[in-house]
Amino acid sequence: MFYTWVRGQNLPAKWIKLGGTAAVVLLLAGIFSNQRWQKLGAAIATGQMPGDFNYRLITIATGWNMGLQNLFTGTGPGSVPLLYAKYRPLWGGWEAEQAYQLHSLPVQIWAELGLMGVGLMVGLFIILFRQFRKTDRSDRLSLSIFVSLIAYGVQSLWDYQLDNPAIAGMLIILITALWKSDGVRKPLLPVKTTKLLALAIVAVLTVGLIIVFPIDRAWATAYQGFAALNRALNAEDPKIQQTEFQSFTTALTTAHQIQPQNPYYSQQLAWVLGDRGLRTNNPALVKESIAWFDRSKKTGLSQEFSATNQGWLLLQSDPVRAAQSFREAATLLPSKRGLFYGLGLSLLYQGKVDLAIESIALECLREPLFIASPLWQNPKQKVLYDQVLNRLNGFYETLIATKNEALTGFLRHEQTSLQWWRGDRAGVEKQLQSGVSFPEIQILWDLEAGRSPKLDALQDDVARWTVMAWTDPPARLANLLTAWAVRHQTLPPKALIQQLKTTMDQSKQFEQWVRSNPRETKRVRSGFNVLSRNMDGIPPTDFTPFVENVVMTDLYRHLLRSDGYFPAFDRALQPLKQDFLKRSAL
Repeated sequence: MFYTWVRGQNLPAKWIKLGGTAAVVLLLAGIFSNQRWQKLGAAIATGQMPGDFNYRLITIATGWNMGLQNLFTGTGPGSVPLLYAKYRPLWGGWEAEQAYQLHSLPVQIWAELGLMGVGLMVGLFIILFRQFRKTDRSDRLSLSIFVSLIAYGVQSLWDYQLDNPAIAGMLIILITALWKSDGVRKPLLPVKTTKLLALAIVAVLTVGLIIVFPIDRAWATAYQGFAALNRALNAEDPKIQQTEFQSFTTALTTAHQIQPQNPYYSQQLAWVLGDRGLRTNNPALVKESIAWFDRSKKTGLSQEFSATNQGWLLLQSDPVRAAQSFREAATLLPSKRGLFYGLGLSLLYQGKVDLAIESIALECLREPLFIASPLWQNPKQKVLYDQVLNRLNGFYETLIATKNEALTGFLRHEQTSLQWWRGDRAGVEKQLQSGVSFPEIQILWDLEAGRSPKLDALQDDVARWTVMAWTDPPARLANLLTAWAVRHQTLPPKALIQQLKTTMDQSKQFEQWVRSNPRETKRVRSGFNVLSRNMDGIPPTDFTPFVENVVMTDLYRHLLRSDGYFPAFDRALQPLKQDFLKRSAL
């Protein structure tokens, strides 16, 4: 609107140029004074990209792969959430493991419509540009619409919102308003052509309604089912629980029958049945859950969620099928935490001990914190522990021997971590003398010897607050609370923070405390319902709980470093994982 007002004032060109330059300067100043942009600039300058940047980089790469492998037609409208895992780059690590859209309009069009979609987009741009050139500069409404479309075009480079009816509808209204006339009230198209175009639009809308009807009907049916599930979970009477749970099962089954190509309903039903079966020790429900996961996978779509959780359900009863499910999931998301551990357990239960050790070592290679898990106290796994750590060290030696400059320092750091965890002080000292920097270990040794720790050597503020909690007992609780709040931007559960303080009070050495404090947790599928465009279901978790060391995971990190996003490392690991998956299937 400001642009059209200036054009209508007949100001001298000199003043218009000066005003425009000042406006651009002020706009840039406003943008770069924004804290988010400042953080992004600082991250780029230091080579440490923020998670949001990595997320979008992965979704762009995924969209590029989709369009490139389906050049002319793309993968089809609405296919991104269903085929995302298949085309996601293997170097993505733990970032952006699931997505509903690609957060960029051009990328989304390229992925789902290929060259055909790009051609339509370019054609629309050319038509709008030609219409802009014809528009009378006194027509302020039309000029304002053009400026609005330009602003949306810029915004659409890093966001996709055409699935939002309000935004998509407004764009249609704005473009239609421009097409109605060329600025001097002359028809843009002949009357006959306009009528044919109108009939075509009505036909498209009619087909769209026919397609949408079963989708909405399935959603409405599932909504009733999820409402029944909530009533079952909140009921105290066992008969009411059973009745409402049966209503849920019937409704989700019907929703799946109405829209069998949508895996969401079969996945939710499978997960709820499996979760209830495990909680109530009901093998019949677990068996039914496995069957529903099979139905979900029969859609032909790349569904890592179904394969992973089916693998955990099959682990005890059918380790051969469990191994097959874990391999399917690992093929789609090779860096996902827990997959090679699950595959290793399924191989162990088949008696393939050497392959089991190698698989679990691959899990530890990508997530070193796993070697500190109290899960290793399980008698069945404890006997393998030293062999797993030896195999892990062998992987480090193999990768270091490749002399990859981008990884050598990191790999030596991780090997030093392993030596520290195993109590190999001589090995750690040798690494430190050869140039490995590891202030976290040096502080452990300083505290053990009664020396003052050099907190300035720590780059992590949370680690500093954690050490200060040890060195200043009167302020222990306050420092632990501060450390947790800095890490998570929220206060911890009271029971957890009290556990941390109590165990610290009882520990004779800081390292003893660091090595203790287990916490059982389940990995939640964050955003599963939102990304499936359905807010009614229960947010699922992976079935098997993981026990982690809460201190090394949340407070005193970097002793066993686990980076969610590390493309160079994932690229180096991929040949090892692919080779293992082939050998383990024989």
